[in-house]
Amino acid sequence: MKRWGLSAVLLVLALPGCSKEVPKILGAPIEGINHTSAAINHFQVNGNGGPNVGPYGGGGKQTCCVPLPTQWHPGLTVVVEWEKDPLPHDYGDWPETRFTDPWRKRMKEHKSKYTRHRAVVEVAPYERLPEC
Repeated sequence: MKRWGLSAVLLVLALPGCSKEVPKILGAPIEGINHTSAAINHFQVNGNGGPNVGPYGGGGKQTCCVPLPTQWHPGLTVVVEWEKDPLPHDYGDWPETRFTDPWRKRMKEHKSKYTRHRAVVEVAPYERLPEC
């Protein structure tokens, strides 16, 4: 009797994948690509974000997720925010020992040159998810 009950529970858990109810929001993965000589220390899309992206780097590393409606519509936008280090290679040549007080002082000065950016970007059209 217990074995049948477990099978029924597993069958019920498998059914929601093809239910008639379609979610109103989907989670789209985020991937950063940097086309500049600066480092992107971190970035966010609608408040959900990814890791740093080195100069001329990125791609291939997706993080989760930006909520988007299942149905694309004209005028759909996202807000992209990022912090940029314009001189990402400078601190590799400093004579100070890392994490000492003189190094921290220099790093604080280096970080003062970071810039923050924000852009509202249109989302490219995408297809509605297929139904079962």
